[in-house]
Amino acid sequence: MPLNVYGNSKLAGEHFVRGINPQHFVVRVSGIYGQNPCRAKGGLNFVETMLKLSHEREELRVVDDEFVTPTPTVQIARQLVALSGTQEFGALPCQR
Repeated sequence: MPLNVYGNSKLAGEHFVRGINPQHFVVRVSGIYGQNPCRAKGGLNFVETMLKLSHEREELRVVDDEFVTPTPTVQIARQLVALSGTQEFGALPCQR
């Protein structure tokens, strides 16, 4: 069950896709990192952002209630290519 509006909107999008196309994949990743910078975040990763802010501010505040699994973009790409060659449609349970 989603904990906030953001999570609810993501889940609503997944339900929408499921409703219009039975041959779908739902892939969830978090803590994405890779060689190419994120343009949406000004090209800085978390560490670079914190270093930049530490020079600009006397005090930094960071959330301490989030848990993510850092996931390299190259691994995501490999797994998506492998998944696209299957008929394993739908949302698959997370395998830890």
